[in-house]
Amino acid sequence: MREEESLEYPARIKVHAPCRAGVLVELAGEFDVSCLEAFGHALSRASGLRRRIFVDLAGVKFMDTLCLRKLASGFDAGAGSLKLCRPSWQFRLGVAACGMEESFEILPDDDPGYETLISEVCECERTVRTAGPSQHHLYMLAAL
Repeated sequence: MREEESLEYPARIKVHAPCRAGVLVELAGEFDVSCLEAFGHALSRASGLRRRIFVDLAGVKFMDTLCLRKLASGFDAGAGSLKLCRPSWQFRLGVAACGMEESFEILPDDDPGYETLISEVCECERTVRTAGPSQHHLYMLAAL
């Protein structure tokens, strides 16, 4: 594929295989109405694993109001197990611009639960790489 033909993906959602400490969901890129359905599906899949969900927001460059509300609905539904981690400045700015600061609980960067999860995810994926196919789900959302 030539460079000018390559697809650009504005959003990436990676749901890692569950570990004892929980499930890691990594978000990167731009989240808007075009990826709302896939975003909701990924969050539903992660919550269906019945573990604490850690959402890593370090790679988020933009998130519109609809996606912020979808993320906040995890808290409204009584899923106190949804933890937001490492928010980018763009995510924080979007939350503030939408007046949704009270809708989210964001863990500090050095949260021990998150640190435990990261080490377990790394160990789990190292085991998977040597034992067989990857068990995480990756959603690549193409630009319209």
